[in-house]
Amino acid sequence: MDKSISDYLSGFTNVCEGKFTIGREKSGKNEFIIIKLDGQEVYSFWHNPNKKVTNKKPKHTGGKKSYIMLMIEELKKHENLSLEAQGFIYKMLTHIQWNSTLIIDTRNKKPLVIDEMVTILGIGRNKTLSIIKELKAADLLVKDKDGYKVSPNLMQKGGAKHE
Repeated sequence: MDKSISDYLSGFTNVCEGKFTIGREKSGKNEFIIIKLDGQEVYSFWHNPNKKVTNKKPKHTGGKKSYIMLMIEELKKHENLSLEAQGFIYKMLTHIQWNSTLIIDTRNKKPLVIDEMVTILGIGRNKTLSIIKELKAADLLVKDKDGYKVSPNLMQKGGAKHE
């Protein structure tokens, strides 16, 4: 191996020149890597040399994609449920937390409040409140200290098989 490449990889130098140039600029714990060919930048990226590389899969599903099944037989027990209430459940499926059936914001993992539900559903606040009231009366939605939760009888969690 060329000595300049060896010195660069071991961290003794910040530049390796040859047919192409690799440069490193340190900023705190991170490094900004620049690759140049004939003096023109070809590629650059940030790198954290202290980051531990792991191949461990998440424990909650064994590394498989998580999913939530809607138990249709349980839903059929509530024949008097309005179409809007059934649509509410359908629209919120992607916002149901896998391990607790809590209705959450998928980005920040915080429980959804009424105004956020109104935005997702695309209907008015009063209509959303009446749907929530209907689902609470049917014991399909519960409000506790954490937020709104879908009945565990209506949802079943699991992990998909490896493809």
